[in-house]
Amino acid sequence: MNTSQSQTKQHGMNEKEQASNRSPSSKESEIINRLHSSKESKIINRSPFWKESRITNEFSSWKYTLMPQCLHRKKELEELIASKEGSTVDVPAGTLRISQNRRTYQFYLRSNPGDTEGKYIRRDNIELARRIAQRDYDIQIKKLAEKELILLDRYIDFLREKDIDEIYDKLHPARQAMINPIRVPDEEFINHWRNESYSPLEAYEMPNSYCSYNGIYVRSKSELLIANMLEHYKIPYRYEYPIMVNGHSYRPDFMCLNVKKRKEYLWEHFGKMGDPDYANKTVSKINEYEQNGYTSGVNFIMTFESYEHPLESNIVAKEILTYLL
Repeated sequence: MNTSQSQTKQHGMNEKEQASNRSPSSKESEIINRLHSSKESKIINRSPFWKESRITNEFSSWKYTLMPQCLHRKKELEELIASKEGSTVDVPAGTLRISQNRRTYQFYLRSNPGDTEGKYIRRDNIELARRIAQRDYDIQIKKLAEKELILLDRYIDFLREKDIDEIYDKLHPARQAMINPIRVPDEEFINHWRNESYSPLEAYEMPNSYCSYNGIYVRSKSELLIANMLEHYKIPYRYEYPIMVNGHSYRPDFMCLNVKKRKEYLWEHFGKMGDPDYANKTVSKINEYEQNGYTSGVNFIMTFESYEHPLESNIVAKEILTYLL
């Protein structure tokens, strides 16, 4: 291989591949470390994820929300096309001409393109005019749906083949350190989120506390079930993270992170619904949440139990699978 061929081949490799083919020199390592950790990083490093622009947040869930929407639309179009397949059965060929005579309409069937007038459809056979009109409408709908389906299939293929995150992932580490990507890598995003500073209640402040698999102390067996399930599904969460709602300080049981959507969910477990006083306070608390931007099924998860109806693991798993994965 001559020098020019070698240079061409090297140029065709992405920066990540080139970087992985050799270990960085001591000089390169020094530069990368300086970019990440020195005082210069205040200027060069990316801004924290919570300060990123609106477009960053929109792109963060693009990959995981657009594809399901496309697949849902594809199914709708396929069902629509199938429903129109038999719309021309038992309908005579030709087109419908409509003429207005004072306050009434007259309908004519034109059997061929050269027939400008058509055959008059009697009023007692008006159902025929309706079927022809429906048939013509269905044909137009079917053609448009088929055209959209072709374009949608191409776009779905594009989404499956192209990943916008790969552009950043393939860059050299030194280059990654200098740019602000539209989507922060999941691991970095999770680490930032988990490292948010707050003062959780200590174990001694919670009599009869229970410890989760990952060493998080919670107040009840039901909360322990939720915590362990969140940890099982690798859902990042904060226990009793303080928030302000309508001027009141609350510590919801769990603040959970849907990593794919980059979206936070409050999770409150109401465990004494058999107690009338507790139930009334619960209704008041839910109403206050709802009136201040926390909507059930949107960014708010609720589970309930009473002495007669304890919380079951399948209910917890369903909430996690529905909202947090």
